Amino acid sequence: MEGESTDYVWGVLDAVPLTNFPDIRHRCAIHSAENGSIMVIPREQGVVRFYIQLQETPRDPNTKTESEKEAGTEATTKGRVDRSQITPEFILGAAQKIFAPYTIDVRDIRWYTAYQIGQRVSPSWHKHNRVFISGDACHTHSPKAGQGMNTSMMDTYNLGWKLAWVCKGLADQKILATYEDERRQNAYDLINFDHKLSRLFSGKPHLPGQNDDGVSLEEFRKVFEMGKAFASGCIIDYNPSCLEAKSEKYAQKDQFGDLKYINPLASKTTIGMRFDSAQVVSQSEATPHYINDVMPSDGRFRILNFAGDIKKSPELTAKLQELGAYLESDKSFIKKYTPAGAKIDSIIEVLTIHASPRVDVEWEDFPAAFHPKDKFLREDYWKIYTDDQSHHHGHGHAYEKYGVDPKVGALIVVRPDGYVSHVAPLGLEGIEDVAKFFEGFALPAAKPAETVEEVDQYGVAEVPLPVLAL
Repeated sequence: MEGESTDYVWGVLDAVPLTNFPDIRHRCAIHSAENGSIMVIPREQGVVRFYIQLQETPRDPNTKTESEKEAGTEATTKGRVDRSQITPEFILGAAQKIFAPYTIDVRDIRWYTAYQIGQRVSPSWHKHNRVFISGDACHTHSPKAGQGMNTSMMDTYNLGWKLAWVCKGLADQKILATYEDERRQNAYDLINFDHKLSRLFSGKPHLPGQNDDGVSLEEFRKVFEMGKAFASGCIIDYNPSCLEAKSEKYAQKDQFGDLKYINPLASKTTIGMRFDSAQVVSQSEATPHYINDVMPSDGRFRILNFAGDIKKSPELTAKLQELGAYLESDKSFIKKYTPAGAKIDSIIEVLTIHASPRVDVEWEDFPAAFHPKDKFLREDYWKIYTDDQSHHHGHGHAYEKYGVDPKVGALIVVRPDGYVSHVAPLGLEGIEDVAKFFEGFALPAAKPAETVEEVDQYGVAEVPLPVLAL
């Protein structure tokens, strides 16, 4: 890895606190004038995690700094941290100084450790797109922002679904090259953020007349709040690639000067970023759902058909029928990429979200392609939703949230890991544009899947083929 380490040492303690500090069950930070900083993160079963700055740390006398080696002198306090002497009692003692004048003691210590802050990233995350590293193997940083596990899991899921598509013969191996491009840039962004956060935490606060060059608490608060966005992964914006259809005609700069790609058909949806969730209502059951809850992370692409207010617009109704006819025809690219014997939604799933009142629309108003049946004629009732008022849960205003005009509509393509890949218009023009997008990386089904033997005429004993089946 390439990067740097620092002399900042922090202790971590998971325990049940005994304290009169009023915000012990809130995620917060204490920045003391003289004794360092603490981050407080409430956990389950009354446990709280403390990240505690250790201003004084025991050092191994047998280690030396480079200057001490050159001078031939004995090791001083700048030697390697002696972790054997950093006990829970040692960490707690540092915390008590920072909490003062509040008092704190702990019970039920679940875990503790100490670490030395450093920010490093590996320059390469793969070899020939056949051997890959992820998580702590390719980036390391301070854990104060809660990024280690969060970022590592997003790394491996980004790689995992791509490996699945390649190994199952669904996609060209070139999509594996997007793993390093997408995740390494995120790692560098995280390192830059962590570098700033760790130094704000480890520096002394600004005190007028006493420490004029100290850390501004207003700046500290802003960076601290930014950590939430990093932890959620919702500010990641992937670069243009075969998986991100970022046309230059949609490029625009945001308030921070960063380049974003936004198709006006979905003016609040950024291509390359996470697809946010909004409440919609099931057409068949009138029950409220968050869109992301009906798009489980199972390796499938989704085409979200924002069909618009089809009850008010004959033009939108015609485009709905046009799209339905295409999906049922032999020209359908979804059929092209779906192995024979597999369910039609097992590789690419189409979900429809219209904008008409639910009670004004009938189920059969939608072409069969939007509520497909299996070979036993069992219907899928969970493919059509409406942006409407729900019983007891209000209105989700999904169209407004995504910036889609109900009079125009849009097609939004979402990757298996939940990132927006493409935005296109409704109708035949739009679906052909989406077909070209998939041609950039997807492979036609090479051979039929194994068919499942029918046990009886009702199909009761039939075992359905899994998603992404071959």
